[in-house]
Amino acid sequence: MAVYEGFEHHNVTVDGKELELCLDIARHSPTGFSWGYLGSGPAQLACAIMVNEYGRDLEIHPVHYQKLKEELISKLDDDSSTITSDEITEIVKSNIQ
Repeated sequence: MAVYEGFEHHNVTVDGKELELCLDIARHSPTGFSWGYLGSGPAQLACAIMVNEYGRDLEIHPVHYQKLKEELISKLDDDSSTITSDEITEIVKSNIQ
């Protein structure tokens, strides 16, 4: 199970290592990650998390990363937050049709 930790609304690690921005996949926020609202920084974070969990080909992801942004990333409200693979799996399961 991966653990994603965010600090000061920009720095995010996964299992203690810096999470890749994945700007080659989606270029929502070249300046970095963020959370707590429905904007470009949260979209970049959701994309990077889904890429880390499911690979670089967005076509094979079980749900679009914007769903993760809407249902989880946008609702985080602390300067420092933690997300686990289990939480991501729950979002995915609840959105597969």
